[in-house]
Amino acid sequence: SALRGGSPSQGADITAVNITAVKAQLEKGVGATQIDVELTAKQYAVQEKWQTCWKQSHDLAVEIKKIGGLVDNLEMDRQMYTFKKVMELKKRQLLPDTYVILASAPYKDLDSVEVLSYAAALVEALGGDNQAGDAKDAFHQQVLRGEMTEKEVKQRKPWRIAWKGKVTAAIKIYSKNYRRITILTVKGGPECDWERDALEEIQQSFAGMVTDLNIKHCESLGEVSSCLNTLSAAKQEERGCIVQ
Repeated sequence: SALRGGSPSQGADITAVNITAVKAQLEKGVGATQIDVELTAKQYAVQEKWQTCWKQSHDLAVEIKKIGGLVDNLEMDRQMYTFKKVMELKKRQLLPDTYVILASAPYKDLDSVEVLSYAAALVEALGGDNQAGDAKDAFHQQVLRGEMTEKEVKQRKPWRIAWKGKVTAAIKIYSKNYRRITILTVKGGPECDWERDALEEIQQSFAGMVTDLNIKHCESLGEVSSCLNTLSAAKQEERGCIVQ
């Protein structure tokens, strides 16, 4: 069969379709050349809907088209929320001698909606830095998987050492120019929990080296936005004061 037009999320449970039965109906010769079947893919508590068109030609071909689902609505809502907050943050600036780094966030939440990209957008809107990563970034895909087998990667978890290295390096670099540095995290799964614990160790290792190194663990993007507001102030031109 041929698959065109995309496919349901990887790892999703898909409503079963009896391919043999569908093919038999098409081969009965009762005039039908195609049969439309609607699939429902479930991942966590979210549903995605796909419309399939089974066509009989030289072989049984299947065209799949996504027609909607709760995950799309949630993604759109989060995208609109983040865009609004980013626009608001761009009218602000970090407080003097202050810098912010996003160190940890899940790629997606339990509703299969992205988190990391939106958290990074919020932090970067204020000129902050993103050091959080995921299994799909260039480091994981090109470096780690190029040096190790999939089994070795899972056993050794080398990304943890790499993550510690890049977060530590970022703190060292920015502490040269900023007295106060705030590290942000967003609640995720077990790996994010491990990173939160590791940050406490990293913080201790900088004792006496960085004047004010704080860690703020956020439970949601809304909390990230609120934290960034407390670390920033409206730009002078936004207050109606024009600097000559």
